[in-house]
Amino acid sequence: MNTPSMTSILATLSLLCFACGNPSTNGTGLSDTDSGIENMDPDGAPPPEANIRDIDILLMNDNSGSMMEEQMGLRLQLERMFEVLSSGDLDKDGTLDFRALDSIRFGVVSSDMGAGGNTVTTCGNGDFGDDGVLQTLGDGSGCGISSARSFLTYTGDEPDTATQFATDAQCMATLGLGGCGFEQQLESLLKALTPSTSPIRFAGDRVGNGDRANAGFLREDSLLAIISLTDEDDCSSPESDELFDQNSARYTGGLNLRCHEYQDALYPTSRYVDGLLALRDDPSRVLFATIAGMPVDLVEGADTDYERLLNDERMQERVDPADPTSLVSVCNTADTGLAFPARRLISVAQQLEERGANGIVQSICQLDYSLVIDEVLSRISAQLPLD
Repeated sequence: MNTPSMTSILATLSLLCFACGNPSTNGTGLSDTDSGIENMDPDGAPPPEANIRDIDILLMNDNSGSMMEEQMGLRLQLERMFEVLSSGDLDKDGTLDFRALDSIRFGVVSSDMGAGGNTVTTCGNGDFGDDGVLQTLGDGSGCGISSARSFLTYTGDEPDTATQFATDAQCMATLGLGGCGFEQQLESLLKALTPSTSPIRFAGDRVGNGDRANAGFLREDSLLAIISLTDEDDCSSPESDELFDQNSARYTGGLNLRCHEYQDALYPTSRYVDGLLALRDDPSRVLFATIAGMPVDLVEGADTDYERLLNDERMQERVDPADPTSLVSVCNTADTGLAFPARRLISVAQQLEERGANGIVQSICQLDYSLVIDEVLSRISAQLPLD
């Protein structure tokens, strides 16, 4: 729940294009048995080699009050990412490095899932927030798009539209700073993608948006790629009505430390690992990349040592002796501001890797996010060999 300086907001505001706009009822994650995951055939053989033609990219963008520079930093990388995916040329030398995708879809959700019905200063809609609904571009967005869309689509048979697609995606990705300070990043992206037919339930015993508000975005045979950008760890909770209540008798202390002090009140990370894998028969068709609070020097290589990362002293959640209302930050620079240990987000990436999906972690403590986009492109291109 960090707040940027007014000078920083005003300096960058003119650059922004604002977008318009549990059975896990007991708080437990789904098991492999009841999540519907089928990764092996009856004879125990591995799934067939992927023949991927399409990709659906979901960006989970933290739109709380401290994310101005970070949103702009990622925005700079999107044009290159889409240029590579649409052309199949990794190094711009005019030679195909992998089979270009037939189509690309791109949608954006925020980290704002409300505050459990409580009145909180930073939460405009205290009930459900943006509720995992894809952000919409329309006439009032300033993006130059004439009709409202909740996601963008590029097809390879219209190569002349690739540049406009990238421009529209950059605009859609810049959400601004109006989101709730209680970031529920994992709950937002899971609700965005989960179909109503899933046994997974969300706040208010409601179903997912995958085939309702967000119908048409996620296709059956696509590669699902999720990119998460945030400077705080996930605080998704089945008890947000009490956890985010400043007058709660059960959860005491300042609101800013509730997610740290009452981690047992949060959903287990297995909820999100199982929930994402349930969306695909082949786990290799799931990619989860998070740009979040972690030391830059621990994630510089392509292969992340998750144990070393999570055990590092800088990644331990500790109350700041100089400010007892806040945790000790992983980084605090003039360019990026504060970022805090993203242990839950890292854990999801690690668990997905262990189960055959693609997990990528990178530090938000730098404004150049080219490394994480390089790794995203590397993982995707590896599944798109030239015929």
